[in-house]
Amino acid sequence: MSQKIASVVADAKKLEAFLQIMVLNAANPMDAQGAKRADNLLPIEVARFRGAIATGNRVALSATALTIPPEAEKHLLVIVCQSLATSVPQLSEFVQSDRFKDMVDKAEDWLEAVRKGELVPTAPIDPDTATVPSGPEWGDLYGQEVAGKSLGKIDVSTD
Repeated sequence: MSQKIASVVADAKKLEAFLQIMVLNAANPMDAQGAKRADNLLPIEVARFRGAIATGNRVALSATALTIPPEAEKHLLVIVCQSLATSVPQLSEFVQSDRFKDMVDKAEDWLEAVRKGELVPTAPIDPDTATVPSGPEWGDLYGQEVAGKSLGKIDVSTD
């Protein structure tokens, strides 16, 4: 069973760890309502990460809105930085650098592995009971049915 730990709240302040403040301000302009682009991008990307965790069906989501497992935070910030930086022509060299591309690839690979259930993220200390992973149904002694779907006949004679 995976370790349970507090989920982290993704916020725009943490982007400063990845982008210099002048670069961040250039890539993160304020809209007519006073919101910055990162304020709009973060919830969208957090939803994408939480969706991958739910699809992977290995751990429950945190009941606290806009939270992700701690190990996902860097990946989330890299993805948001990519979205911000690609909108500024002067940052094209940064976005196209091998180092940054490698970070984005690792973030996308992590997300895909979680989505496929190949990687188990840290379980939250405040699980949303509606998102607890499904497994074999009660009374299904041989695990022939998972989440209401038949897996077919399982030969256990060699065990």
